[in-house]
Amino acid sequence: MTKLSPAAQIVLDAAIGAAESPYAEAIAAAALRAAAEKLSQEVDAPNVDGMKYTGIWHAFDYLNAIADELEGQ
Repeated sequence: MTKLSPAAQIVLDAAIGAAESPYAEAIAAAALRAAAEKLSQEVDAPNVDGMKYTGIWHAFDYLNAIADELEGQ
């Protein structure tokens, strides 16, 4: 198993604590992807330039990156 980033480890620890499941990585990744999808629905376009949406798209990318990392375990 590769070492996880601190952000991914926090998410995984929360999932393990909640689920105590061998599928904790998949559960955590699915939850993050659902949160990222909800964030993307907050704007009308798939990618918007401008300060108002910068934080939303950064969060979307960050959540998906953590989910990718967890799925790679």
